[in-house]
Amino acid sequence: MDKPKSYKWDVEGGAPKNYPGVFYYADFIYEGGSKSVPAGAAGYQNGWGWGGRSRTERPSPLPHRLIAVWVSTTEKQAYLGDFELDTVKIKEIFEKGEININRDDRATNHNFTFKVSTAPGGVLAVWLEGILSQVEVGYYKGTKTNKITYKDLAPQGIDQTLEEYCQSFIDEDLSPEIQQQLATTGPPFGLWDSYRKKYTWHTTGLKDKKLIGIEYYYYNGEKETIQLKEYNVNQPLQRALPYQGWLRWVTPEEKTYDADVFFNEESIFEAFKKTYEKEEDSASMVYDVNTVNNKTTIKVYLQNENIKTEIKTDSINVYRHPEK
Repeated sequence: MDKPKSYKWDVEGGAPKNYPGVFYYADFIYEGGSKSVPAGAAGYQNGWGWGGRSRTERPSPLPHRLIAVWVSTTEKQAYLGDFELDTVKIKEIFEKGEININRDDRATNHNFTFKVSTAPGGVLAVWLEGILSQVEVGYYKGTKTNKITYKDLAPQGIDQTLEEYCQSFIDEDLSPEIQQQLATTGPPFGLWDSYRKKYTWHTTGLKDKKLIGIEYYYYNGEKETIQLKEYNVNQPLQRALPYQGWLRWVTPEEKTYDADVFFNEESIFEAFKKTYEKEEDSASMVYDVNTVNNKTTIKVYLQNENIKTEIKTDSINVYRHPEK
């Protein structure tokens, strides 16, 4: 029997901000071994799709299974699951690779990181992060279990119940606003399911400027570099909604600017819902960029053949590149 091909890959753990998750263990199983998410009672709330405490290990065959036990602290509930991974999709990503934009020769990169995050309701999501993108490769629901104790998470820790530990985490690490929400309505179950809805859209060019860089971070935990130098995939594709965008453009006077655009969550979801009447509809993200007396303002719209809706932003940061 042929030995399976090995690749370089790491694992990281995470959870949404304000909704911490604690792994008892999360093991990515491959032929001949496994790699584990760093576990323990410290907990994660580094952001949906973000990782932490990665470690580089020797090349290994690709995993085919994920076995995990974790605690959703805001629910004071432990979950477990034994999940089959999408080996076809995972292998396609590793084999195709990505352009290494950090190298002058633009060599193809075949190294990726598996990121796994918990969310309330027993949600467990898995992404593959590369240089240019982060793609969801698994989305699962675990089963509740009452067999995990605080001593399982922290054998040398103080003597307390799992419920007491979760409550102390809530009291010490979460804001009064989130604590009030948990006390009145509980965690927002189903929120991360809704983040996975995708629409067909792309970004239009700027009116009188050359758009040379586009990058988005999506609510569903994915991210995508759409345009950079020789790399350009700015075309209508099925994408989730972004919470942050990054643009780079050059003016007719050859001045280069960058902008970080942070979208208002309620506004962008409402704009897409309003614009897409049918599943097959398509639309464009339109940026109206104006610079007067060295001050740049940006307005963002979602537009198709019939509707143009402004998308509100929470903040926009613009940076001008130094003159050469």
